Amino acid sequence: MELNNILNSGNELFSKVALTDYAVSQPYVPDLVSKWLPWHSEGVHLPTVAIDFTDGTLDLIPEAVRGAPGDAPERDTDSSVIVKIPHYPQQDVLLATQFEGIRAAGSELLVTVEGERNKLISKFSRRNKLMWEVSRIGAITGKLLNSKGQISKNWYKEFGVQQTKAVIDFASSNTKLRTELVKAKDKSEDNLGEFTADHFILIAGKNAFPLITDHPNFEKIFERHNDGAMLRDDISGGFQIASNITMVKYTRNKVGSQTIFGDDDMYLVPIVDGMFQTRFGPGTGMSDLGAIGLPEYVSPHDLPHDEGVELKAQTNVISWAQRLQAIVKIEAK
Repeated sequence: MELNNILNSGNELFSKVALTDYAVSQPYVPDLVSKWLPWHSEGVHLPTVAIDFTDGTLDLIPEAVRGAPGDAPERDTDSSVIVKIPHYPQQDVLLATQFEGIRAAGSELLVTVEGERNKLISKFSRRNKLMWEVSRIGAITGKLLNSKGQISKNWYKEFGVQQTKAVIDFASSNTKLRTELVKAKDKSEDNLGEFTADHFILIAGKNAFPLITDHPNFEKIFERHNDGAMLRDDISGGFQIASNITMVKYTRNKVGSQTIFGDDDMYLVPIVDGMFQTRFGPGTGMSDLGAIGLPEYVSPHDLPHDEGVELKAQTNVISWAQRLQAIVKIEAK
């Protein structure tokens, strides 16, 4: 490889295939909502998705004398929502002047350029994964936020459903937490339709978490468990608080000055396979037309006068919950 072409998109370090392959092979960046819930993720070949769902209702069969005509079951009401997949681009440049003073002895320079390229792609990839988490948080809360903290998509409005809420009096020491949470779970199950949940997760922000753990009734629940060990340990990583309900704390919820999961928020979420969906749309390049979308892309563009290469990254992601009304928001009375 000629060194004067090392920052050109024509060499193997800066081909679109090489850049994208490196991005998708990066180590997984841990994230909470993505870890706690069973997301079904796949690529689509269009920049929009059609979300189909039915009301999934059942009714009892009326009793009749033998030989009477059979009762016709009501058909499930089919609904479809067409949604545009948000596009999240970012870009930066590698300039030839960044490598001044490095001995141009062939392989040394190549390794240095590759290292700087990889640092930049890794930065792109971390930001992309953050957007996947934001997208999935929006699926749980019903409101997708943009980079300014404004609501860019209201899933309740899109689906034409109301948010299910449960109000608990945390200020009263007489409140039976397990009983109230089981009642909230019952509300969730009433809205699951064709889905069945074997387990539930209670996700709490950092201010909402102590409403449970500092409550006098919480201490009564766990004072006999392992001689009160849970009352002494850090339990923010999760614990079972009621019948098939595990509580977790959403930590490190700020990116810069923006909060991605509310400090005072608390949601009871059913764990259901097939309920939580993520789709990745195709890239914006000509070579991406008609192709199944990848989670992230990186493409090169030569700067004028051979001064370096510009790298553009993108992720096109959308997430939703099929039964949004089965997610119960817990509010303090």
